[in-house]
Amino acid sequence: MKTIRILVLIFGLSVALIACVTGPTNNKWVTPHSPIHFSGYASQPGVMVEIRAYNKLSHDWVPVGSAISENAPANLNGDTLYFWHTDVLFTSQPQWQCFWGSDKPGFECLIPPGSANAQVKVRQVGLIELTTFESGFFSCISQKFGEGKGGIVAGYECRSSLSPILNLKWLT
Repeated sequence: MKTIRILVLIFGLSVALIACVTGPTNNKWVTPHSPIHFSGYASQPGVMVEIRAYNKLSHDWVPVGSAISENAPANLNGDTLYFWHTDVLFTSQPQWQCFWGSDKPGFECLIPPGSANAQVKVRQVGLIELTTFESGFFSCISQKFGEGKGGIVAGYECRSSLSPILNLKWLT
């Protein structure tokens, strides 16, 4: 039984390393009143990728959008991945303010003055969350490719320290 758990953990980690969110990047300034473009790569063609936001009132990760990965493969320095993309309009979601609200108890759905943030996770359905990146990750990935590393290793070595969480910011 322990061997099965270890194999499942290893498989899950390997999928997380090859499936990723390339945009938006961590701490990106956005406007929830406009569509936010999400994109990245999945490990398989034709699979659903689900975008989920943290609802500060219910303390739950709520689906806010989805995409299907393309069937055409992309070769990332020797690794085959499948591009996906979609737009998410947060204000079209029920209780959208609770994604951006205060972290203070009793004020979870009140947008604080100045700036607000929302936490997002993206997952390839049925698997664990996708890897996220900081802005400027393309230069890190290019450097890793120059060192002869494949897309999986480069993605792992260049991932955000907050991965798999993606923090979005909004000037209120």
